[in-house]
Amino acid sequence: MARSSGYRPKKKDIEEVSKLRKELSKLKYHQWQKATHIMQKITVLTGDWAGPSGGLIEPRACKYCQYYGHTRQYCKQRERDEKLEIENEIAKDKKWREDQQKKAESAPKIKNGQGDYFDSIGWAWVRDEYVGPLPACEEGEGDGLYMIKNGVTVKKKQE
Repeated sequence: MARSSGYRPKKKDIEEVSKLRKELSKLKYHQWQKATHIMQKITVLTGDWAGPSGGLIEPRACKYCQYYGHTRQYCKQRERDEKLEIENEIAKDKKWREDQQKKAESAPKIKNGQGDYFDSIGWAWVRDEYVGPLPACEEGEGDGLYMIKNGVTVKKKQE
């Protein structure tokens, strides 16, 4: 499909075409008859009677705001809405991060993590240099409060 290079007014008609375009931009999509009439006036001033394929030149309404005179790509309302949406998302993200920080600050401090958990449930555990605390399996093993003795987990004697 052929594309139009745009309908440019002659120097003597620039001001009048500008007024007509401004008037066109105030119309909503349902006012298509008025928009077509204004567009026909513009085409008379520009000297373009038909589009690139020979068809009647018709104005297009923006798919976003429904006003004539621009496309979605150049829609000021869409730009404002997207900017506002981004600002809202940033604000939500900031609030979420602040909430997570407060939760982290108010959470109990765990110095040994998994090892403390194993101690709290009465499991013997050993510390692997790569993984960290793991359940103990061998006789005599136990880095925490418990150890394996005679195949049974027993609490270590406190010194």
